Amino acid sequence: MKKKILLIGSSGHLASNFIEKYEKKFQIYNFTRSISKKKLLTKKFKYSIFFLQSQIPSFLKKINFESLIFFAGPNDVECNLKKEDILSSFFKNTFNFLENISEIKFKKAIYVSTAQIYELKNIVNEYTKPNPQNYYGLSRLINENLFLYYFNKRKIPLTILRPSNIVGDAKFDKKNSNRLLPNQLCDFFLRNNHFKLKSSGKNIKNFLSMNDTIDCLSFLIRKKIKKEFLIFNLGNRNMTVLNFSKLIAKVFSNKTGIKKIVERGKKDNNFYNMTYIDNKIRDLGFKKRENLQKKILEMYNGRIRQI
Repeated sequence: MKKKILLIGSSGHLASNFIEKYEKKFQIYNFTRSISKKKLLTKKFKYSIFFLQSQIPSFLKKINFESLIFFAGPNDVECNLKKEDILSSFFKNTFNFLENISEIKFKKAIYVSTAQIYELKNIVNEYTKPNPQNYYGLSRLINENLFLYYFNKRKIPLTILRPSNIVGDAKFDKKNSNRLLPNQLCDFFLRNNHFKLKSSGKNIKNFLSMNDTIDCLSFLIRKKIKKEFLIFNLGNRNMTVLNFSKLIAKVFSNKTGIKKIVERGKKDNNFYNMTYIDNKIRDLGFKKRENLQKKILEMYNGRIRQI
């Protein structure tokens, strides 16, 4: 029998990839905010069931869900534009929604947070004290604390996953995912046959493939977790933005035959030198399998048709 999953935030970058890959393996029940998105999601994903967050059907109370996975939240652009207003409204809406589903039964909860809850410098692991440098990271940290309070009260085990920079396209709202650094770089490359970085490219970031991220979520769903509260970082390769750009150039050049040129600025307004450590999830038994070149090639094949 398929495990039943309750998923919040189905139209997002990460959630849409999870649904596409795992909707035949799990029975996924999804909540989304708008009627238009519900119609489009229902059309795209044939094996999943979609509801509006404002209309929670009573029959869900009779289902024993394996996991609740919460992806929903304002993106970085929304957070940094509206700042305190969006933080207060999102916190209120999230709390109200959790109260509305309080009678729905599930064995454990997974909250998908972000590496941006940390100050992105030096060595960062799960024991590093959070110190977000932007409103997006702050919004996710506030939600982490809200979930910890709420699920501790309900005595439901909570796992928080903090992925780094995910490399891969969205399967639903592609336009919204174009703001992400790997996607921006790929688009600029395809349109201009070279890179033009605003910074020196010396900033060190951690890049993680989409498939490894969603496979980790599947792993956490299947894993029997006894502890009431766990935090896992999830990353892959620590590398400079310049070297990541050259990696994209190498993959794209093999497809186009065009030798790409990387241009870069001289100054860095904010210099980040971060080594992102995720030993805890590896110690639990999760193994990352996909290299970044494969995911970059997939992004090339998907985006060349759009340009």
